[in-house]
Amino acid sequence: MYNKLFAGVDNVNLNQMYVSAVYPAEIGSFGITVTDFSLWKYYKENMFLMTYSNDFSEKIELGFPIIAGLSLKYLSHTYILDERTIDIDDPVFDKISKGAFTPDIGILLKPYNFSLGVSVLNILQPDIGLKTEDKVPMIIRFGTAYRFNDWYLFENITPTFDVSYRKPADNNADIKISGGIETWFSYHTFGVRMGGNDREITTGFSYNKTFGKSGFQIDYAFLFPLELGDSSGSHRISLTYKHFLEKR
Repeated sequence: MYNKLFAGVDNVNLNQMYVSAVYPAEIGSFGITVTDFSLWKYYKENMFLMTYSNDFSEKIELGFPIIAGLSLKYLSHTYILDERTIDIDDPVFDKISKGAFTPDIGILLKPYNFSLGVSVLNILQPDIGLKTEDKVPMIIRFGTAYRFNDWYLFENITPTFDVSYRKPADNNADIKISGGIETWFSYHTFGVRMGGNDREITTGFSYNKTFGKSGFQIDYAFLFPLELGDSSGSHRISLTYKHFLEKR
């Protein structure tokens, strides 16, 4: 995935990239993820994750999937010094990067056409400050969705709702409530979606194609900020490749 953030804002070049792979095995699914966020010439954030998840519904005798997952995550950030910063010789920048580990956990229940999920990120709230304490805040998220049956040309009509809670140290809690809807057309070939919250509105589309035992999907999203002027919005594009394994 590539995300161009807040295009059109003068003297700001924010970019985000994301690469992930998942492999399903008999004992569960394993994943690996690498992300890169950068403010060109000034700052970079990187994240590396190793993930495991599994469906435990058979072990606890539920009639629907209940999937739990755990990620071990390494967070790091780096400041890129210019000539002025070097000349100041600020002791804060005796080192220009810092990293730390933290786990994430999540659980997803899928009773019938419902999906309900809860995740807790940055559980250990690691300190990544260069000289003074700078803890990464814990984030708690809850989301739900309901998939309706097909209606005329519309396939898999799915409204969604989610809430996230983030509490930085010595700061007010940040609560974000979001909603959206997605639907597909032409035998799950074309998809459209829209949504938003009090900070941004978004719309996007997808193209999904299957050939033989493989398939790919292209997604595009446009996000328009409601609290930032002089921006033509954020543009996000992603490519997903899938290879279907034979069941044993």
